[in-house]
Amino acid sequence: MKKEKKIIQPNLDTVPGGALKRTGAVLIDVVIMYLLMNVIWFAIHPIYNKVYDIDNVVAAHERDKKRSNLVVLSEPLLADESNIENVKVTNNQLSETKRGEGVFKFYTVFLRGEQEAKLAAGEIDNTPENNHMFTLEWYLEMVIKPDTEESIYLRIPTDEHLGAEGAVSSEETAEPEYDTFRPAGLDFKEGLTAADINKFNTQIYNQAVNAFNLRPNMTIINKVNLQENIILMVLGSTVVFLVFPLFFKNGQTLGKKALKLGVTTRQGYKITVPWLLLRYFAFLFINLLSNLLLPFVLPFISITIMTFSKERRSAHDFIANTKVIDLPNSKVYETEAEFLEAQKRTNPRLDAEEFNEEVFSERFDEESGA
Repeated sequence: MKKEKKIIQPNLDTVPGGALKRTGAVLIDVVIMYLLMNVIWFAIHPIYNKVYDIDNVVAAHERDKKRSNLVVLSEPLLADESNIENVKVTNNQLSETKRGEGVFKFYTVFLRGEQEAKLAAGEIDNTPENNHMFTLEWYLEMVIKPDTEESIYLRIPTDEHLGAEGAVSSEETAEPEYDTFRPAGLDFKEGLTAADINKFNTQIYNQAVNAFNLRPNMTIINKVNLQENIILMVLGSTVVFLVFPLFFKNGQTLGKKALKLGVTTRQGYKITVPWLLLRYFAFLFINLLSNLLLPFVLPFISITIMTFSKERRSAHDFIANTKVIDLPNSKVYETEAEFLEAQKRTNPRLDAEEFNEEVFSERFDEESGA
């Protein structure tokens, strides 16, 4: 025979916390958490710096970014790079009218220079493939692919070209609508519009940026940043959203305490340590998943659920079977028995076992004739 599930009498003396107050409490807690994360960073960053030499890796990456020809600089780099530390990156993206030339120089100057240095140092084998990589012909074959349908370029005899690497018409006086740069031996196809040229250059520019971001230094930086951010979030959120609620009354964070909110069980009774732990780990899981996979999406969904749900419960409240209440307008009881005893004192005609919402409603209907 199936055992009937016991129905717990809800605490009717609780009022859900308002959406605005809950949002305000979250904002206060998040600010505190990020301040705490910055303090913790000073403790853990030296460890990562010792293991990965991350400060020097970041510095080397910034120097490579300035050499890459894929960003806008405050002033040109000198040939001997003596001014590289003083030059600033003013924009991480080139304008559409500079992307064709920037991509050309990224492959045939920046990457080719690195390739030649590796060949000279014996870091890579002196093979035909390695000698060919990032040369002008490699760039034509692998990146812009002239004479193909998707390319904007056609091959022409070199002596008909206006320059060794590219040329701008001498009649061009205003800012061009597209990058007029052309590699040696190439010309634009007939009938192209500025939009066609800009679209093609943006496509190869994005490919070049992706290639730059896959370089070893950037891989190390991304790895360290990810690990540091996870550790900082776990430690910061543990203090703000778990340690404080364990020590404060009614599972309060500092934000909830400031705005006079508290946490109870779904039925409105005092929350215990296991439920606080479950609520925290549900919160942590949602936020870690959001940061790793869906930035801002999951917290937005949780806030939306909280705003429109009847009891103003967010996603982690549903998981942990808890709710947030407005303390000044609520009375929190330790147990169901304590609540029923209080109701007996207030309504002596009702026995504890008879007091539930269905019985009360039925008696009201009978006595009123409704």
